[in-house]
Amino acid sequence: MEDRSRSFHGHGDAGEDKDEKVREHFTRVTKTLDKVLGGQHIPLVLGGVEWVQAIYRDASSYRPILGEYIEGNPDRLSVDDLHQKAVSIMSRYRGSEVDRWKEDFGTLAAHERASTDLKEILFSAHEARIARLFIRDGLDEVWGKYEVLDNSVEIHDERLPGDLDLHDLAARQTILTDGEALLVPPEHMPAGGAIAATYRW
Repeated sequence: MEDRSRSFHGHGDAGEDKDEKVREHFTRVTKTLDKVLGGQHIPLVLGGVEWVQAIYRDASSYRPILGEYIEGNPDRLSVDDLHQKAVSIMSRYRGSEVDRWKEDFGTLAAHERASTDLKEILFSAHEARIARLFIRDGLDEVWGKYEVLDNSVEIHDERLPGDLDLHDLAARQTILTDGEALLVPPEHMPAGGAIAATYRW
């Protein structure tokens, strides 16, 4: 009588092998991503089926990876659809994050680690003290001059020769010294001003 018995590989063995190959691939991907992002710690939105995302989160040392993600197979979505979904997730993340920073602002201000004074903010930006800079979205440029040596500020009603947008200057200097610069809706601005900053020390 012919032996019709068959041996089957358990799903666990095949699944583990597949998971390991996916993990090895993601390990290579995340190393490349770390180099591209250059230590900026930009929030990362994942898109994909849940089990694949779980492996990526475990394999990656990059942070932050957002908890909210784009569900399903991204191959079935257009680039525009992926972008819109990612922007929607980022907007919710940024809104909750800025609200939390807004709450922290008062505590930091009480310990002289926050300010809404443009002159002080410009000086602190050049001292590499600023951790986060908040600029109210929708503002017109603030034209003027800033002199680092004596910490003097001139603000003009209209642009004069040699003027810079002082808000833009503060933002660029903050980013150059590894701080974070954010455009914030008026309702989320700390202290309700045009510009605000929290300090590292």
